[in-house]
Formats: sequence, C-alpha cells, structure tokens
Amino acid sequence: MLSTADIERIYKKKISALTEEDVELTDELRHKLDHDLGVLRAFTEVFCHKKHGHARGTLCPDCERFLDYAYKRRILCPMDPKPKCQACPVHCYKPAMRDRVKKIMHIGGMHYVLRGRIDWLIKYFVLRKLRRTAA
Repeated sequence: MLSTADIERIYKKKISALTEEDVELTDELRHKLDHDLGVLRAFTEVFCHKKHGHARGTLCPDCERFLDYAYKRRILCPMDPKPKCQACPVHCYKPAMRDRVKKIMHIGGMHYVLRGRIDWLIKYFVLRKLRRTAA
C-alpha cells in the first residue's frame, strides 16, 4: 500500500504544477483530495469485509493493490474541477479497475445508506436534479 510519504510526494508533484494564481486553491484541493480518498478507503473496507471476509478496518492484499491504484489515479486526475468518474470524458482507470470501482461504490454506498447516511441520498438526488435543470 502507498505510504503517507508516497501520497504526499505524489500530491506535492501535482501541487507543484499549479501557478501562483492558483495557490489559494491548494487548501481547497487538499481538503477535496483528503475527503475523496477517505471515502474511497471507507467504501473499499466495506467491500473487502463483505466480499473477502476481512475484519473492518483491514484490507486483503488484492484490495490494498486496488486502493493504491485508485489513490494514484485520484491524486493525478487531470480534470479540474473533478467530475464523477462515470461522467468524465477521460477514463483514468483500466477497464477491469473501472468494473471493480463500480462494484465497490455500489456495495459501499448501499452499506452506508442502509445504515443511516440519508444525507448522501439527499445530496445525490438534489445535485442530480440541479445538474439536469442547469443543462
């Protein structure tokens, strides 16, 4: 798995590409990356627990490899602002990994929604409706 130092190194490489006018976005970008990577890890842990039988908070080697791959892809995403992967014109994931992340998001999403994360459902449907009316 990527160490914190590896993630920080990749993150710094991406940040170094920003211009001086973009410097104020750095904290916003860091917050967004931290949030996205945290959600991805939480969903992957749920998936690994349900499909591979690992204890919550731990991952099997296969899920660790997937998470390393997904972290690199998210950190190096060329889109700004980053759209949802399914709506993105540039697909960073290999086809097999795209199928895997779909399964992880489905299982993890259902897990959290069924355990009271109604705020995610509301956000999803409200944002979806706003996007449709704006288009």
